[in-house]
Amino acid sequence: MKKHLLLLILIFIFPINALSFDFDLYSNNALLYHLDENKIIYEKNINENIKIASLTKVMTTIVALEHIENLKETLIVEGNILKTINKSAALAGFRNNEIITYEDLLYGSMLPSGADATTLLAYNLFGSEKEFVNKMNDLAKNLNLENTYFTNASGLNDNKQENTLSDYLKIMLYALQNEDFKTIFFTKEYETTNKRLLFKSNLLYFSEKYNLDTSIIKGAKTGYTNEAGLCIVSIAKHNDGSFLLITTGAPTKNLYPYHIIDSLNIYNYYFNNYSNFNILKQNQIITKLPTSFSKEKDINLIYKDQDLTLYLPNKNNISYEYNLPKKINFNQNILNPAGTINIYLDDSLIYTKNLYIENKLTFSFIEVIKNYWFIFLIVPFIIIRKRKNKII
Repeated sequence: MKKHLLLLILIFIFPINALSFDFDLYSNNALLYHLDENKIIYEKNINENIKIASLTKVMTTIVALEHIENLKETLIVEGNILKTINKSAALAGFRNNEIITYEDLLYGSMLPSGADATTLLAYNLFGSEKEFVNKMNDLAKNLNLENTYFTNASGLNDNKQENTLSDYLKIMLYALQNEDFKTIFFTKEYETTNKRLLFKSNLLYFSEKYNLDTSIIKGAKTGYTNEAGLCIVSIAKHNDGSFLLITTGAPTKNLYPYHIIDSLNIYNYYFNNYSNFNILKQNQIITKLPTSFSKEKDINLIYKDQDLTLYLPNKNNISYEYNLPKKINFNQNILNPAGTINIYLDDSLIYTKNLYIENKLTFSFIEVIKNYWFIFLIVPFIIIRKRKNKII
């Protein structure tokens, strides 16, 4: 795959509805993001400095993808590279002198969370893990991540390595723009090119071991260290759209899947208690106002922007307030706002939208005469009197 230019993304995170609902979570940190509406739905300690363990491998994978020309390109596993791996790290299982592909390494990084995969990517692409980490930090700077710094490519604990959920959300949204990354992220099983290894995602592993129904979760990456706790980033789909959830800091006792339990509880709460509501439709007629000095007696005011759909509690109180003139003047520009509409949720202002006239107005001299007929009568009379006075 050709190297992608690093694009800065502008993420519109609207604070409305980012509720601090009192979930009884095991995780210390959580963030739920509506991918279709581009807004945070739920947050818990999202600006707290945290460790993210193997969630780091999302950054590892996207950086690698942007520097791999051909995913099917083969390479030989070098034993001296494998010897550099921390003994406490999880491994995908690659062997010395084994012929593999870059694609195998990417899946080995994301599914079984193998440090051997990330280390082999680092050395084969950049000659060292240090240089690979520099590329990760370069991307973090380009994405304006102010509270993120990487010291290794696998997510092993290091006091200097830091992150926040608000920063990590930006990493995920950036990575999801890459189609190859999306394919890997949504894959739950992968067999290496030489057929020797079969990778299963850790989500699938925990689901089978503890008999958890995780069918709503379409893709996930998990992580774990004693310092970071159990972590997971996942995407779930429901009738009302796609959602991205990140949780970190769940207890590691017996490695019970507290992180997945939290994820399922958050997803199910919102899927059962929230829905999409159509608030405004494009070109919807909002009201009708009288005109001044126009052939048209009145004119429709419309909402011209894209449909406004909000993900809200099933029991909600939406109200509207209009800021409008008494009349619309004949020279009102069709491209300029003629008024505004305020939208409230439970008495809190959440949006102000512009309203526009539906059609261009036509000037009417007759309407001017109708409104100022007395002037047309009085002015000639005054002029005549002045002339008479001059004559006298």
